[in-house]
Amino acid sequence: EGLKDDLEQMKKPVLQSVALWLLEGREKHEQRVYLAKYLLRIEIPPDILSQDDFLIDANNQYMEAMENFKQTHKAYKELTKGLPDPAPLQEKHEQLEEEIDVLNNLLQQNLDKSKDKQKFVLIKVIRQLEKPKK
Repeated sequence: EGLKDDLEQMKKPVLQSVALWLLEGREKHEQRVYLAKYLLRIEIPPDILSQDDFLIDANNQYMEAMENFKQTHKAYKELTKGLPDPAPLQEKHEQLEEEIDVLNNLLQQNLDKSKDKQKFVLIKVIRQLEKPKK
């Protein structure tokens, strides 16, 4: 009740400690949020569950799927534990793609400019060839 009142009154020390807690455990909180949507337990009252065989089967399949997800997620975490974080490589890749685009644009501009120069050089060479030799 005291924390709720402090939060409602926007007391600075309380807000700072909550923000610090959120930021320090950000990765852990993000993982919990991610897992929560897959591990949401649906509580069906036993009296309703016992009335329908379809509900019993569906509930059992749901629980098995949740357990399968947990095991798969644990295996995934174990496999990726020693691997480097791909985020810096993805950022570098995006940066290189942007540089490629810039260089392609510059190349195209230079090709467009050189087309005019090539035509001029060709005309000059043709004129020189057309001149009668003395």
